[in-house]
Amino acid sequence: LCAALDDAPLVMTSGNPSHEPIAYEESDARARVVPLADRTLTHNRAIFLRCDDSVVRVANGARSTLRRARGLSPRHTPLGRALERPLLALGAHDNVTFALGRGDHAIVSHHLGDLSNAASLREYRAAIAHYESLFCVEPKLLVHDLHPDYATTEIAREIAAERGLPLCRVQHHHAHIASSMVEHSLEGSVLGVAWDGTGYGEDGSVWGGEFLLCSRASARRVAHLRVVAMPGGERAIREPWRMALAQLRDAELGFESLSSRIDAKAARTLTRMLDRDLNCPRTSSAGRLFDAVSALCGVVLESSYEGQAAIELEWQASRDVNPDHTIYAFELCQPDPDGPLCVDTRPLVRGVVEELARGGNVPTVARRFHLTLAHIIGSVCAKLRARFALDRVVFGGGVFANALLLEAASARLEAEKFQVFWPQTYPAGDGGLSLGQLAVAAARDHGES
Repeated sequence: LCAALDDAPLVMTSGNPSHEPIAYEESDARARVVPLADRTLTHNRAIFLRCDDSVVRVANGARSTLRRARGLSPRHTPLGRALERPLLALGAHDNVTFALGRGDHAIVSHHLGDLSNAASLREYRAAIAHYESLFCVEPKLLVHDLHPDYATTEIAREIAAERGLPLCRVQHHHAHIASSMVEHSLEGSVLGVAWDGTGYGEDGSVWGGEFLLCSRASARRVAHLRVVAMPGGERAIREPWRMALAQLRDAELGFESLSSRIDAKAARTLTRMLDRDLNCPRTSSAGRLFDAVSALCGVVLESSYEGQAAIELEWQASRDVNPDHTIYAFELCQPDPDGPLCVDTRPLVRGVVEELARGGNVPTVARRFHLTLAHIIGSVCAKLRARFALDRVVFGGGVFANALLLEAASARLEAEKFQVFWPQTYPAGDGGLSLGQLAVAAARDHGES
């Protein structure tokens, strides 16, 4: 192949447009993929089941699974208890997997992508039917996310109506922590650090920077990152400069640090949205904080793929040639004496802006930002240990796919004599969520609290 193309570089990737299922039949490939490709290589051996490549990396001295598919799935995972009845957990909306529970173990599907179009939804339903037949499981309880608008929530309702089955709802971040607890065979209570981009909170807001007092059966929010506006809702995920503008406004700073990089008219429109609180849902998301700092540093202002702003900010941090232990300021407060701790991130944002204004280089700022987040995790967990007498900390959520943050936070906690656990076999992000959902439902079925 290389010789025939005069040794030109070859780029080979999954045979599908973005957000659509992989084409695995030649007729489908000719219709959807051939028009996009320079060359097409076919084979006379038919593919039985579409399946992505698995993706792993090394983080904190261990394997970190980013996408669990070919070669890794499906496999049986012990739950540590016999199930009261067979279960089906339907996962999230993006990077979706589902999990079947039978006997005393879970069977988690391969990565099925995003459920953003009709073709993906059909593939998802077909995969569930295939696994149920393959493993002889007839679910008696359906488990889904708390978010009312997830495609998986709607599919759970449809299957429940078709089969006359009950439903069980599980909060997104609780499922993240429970997934890691199953992987490490943890029972009892732990401190869960659930950091990701988006998850439906129990108060209806967008969570994602959460500290939970957590068991398999229950979870209580005991601390979180400061809540800020998310102007434009989901559009702010695709355009990180929006989160940068929201963070600047929250920190009572001007927009000068962004003015040369963004359209002035768009900035004025967004300012009016923030003034009027129009289409500005509230979020505590660590992922959106990463987006804001990435945009402030000029790394990524508009994302072309999931997690781009955070991924490129981590890469910048890894390029810091003279790393030190300097961190930005932050504050811990408790607005309600009976409520959760709140991490005030405004001093952090001010520190980033001030250092950039002094001419600080982006790799240094990025690394200090990562170290500051590790110190936030350490400081909050120390406060919670004093309150709840727990020294086991479990990480979960897509932010912990970031190797630099994982290593820095683990080192910080281990220096304070915490036991630290993080996802390895299953993805930290939504690809591991179905396992956690299943574990929560199984514990509740047992009457655990």
